[in-house]
Amino acid sequence: MPRKNYTIEFKQIVLDAYEHKGFSLRGIYQKYGVHHTTLMDWKKSVTKYGWKGLKRTSSKKKVYTKKVKLAAISDYLSKHYSLKDVIKNTAYPVHLFCESG
Repeated sequence: MPRKNYTIEFKQIVLDAYEHKGFSLRGIYQKYGVHHTTLMDWKKSVTKYGWKGLKRTSSKKKVYTKKVKLAAISDYLSKHYSLKDVIKNTAYPVHLFCESG
């Protein structure tokens, strides 16, 4: 299914309906057609980055520099940080740390 393109204004309206107007997750889906996981992603983005966090970013794969990769690996191998902490702090996708099998 193709990814929907929502405007920041639309996202703000939907979040406002959920947070301040008493809409349930089901009600949001029925009225606006926004899945609950999408809504929760928007909510997390606003909490972490403010309203500018709702701006759509490029869908291209993120490119990590060698320095960032080595720092993440070093942090993980040092055993001072859990895998969860390393991923959270460097925004690394989980699959980069998992063994292929």
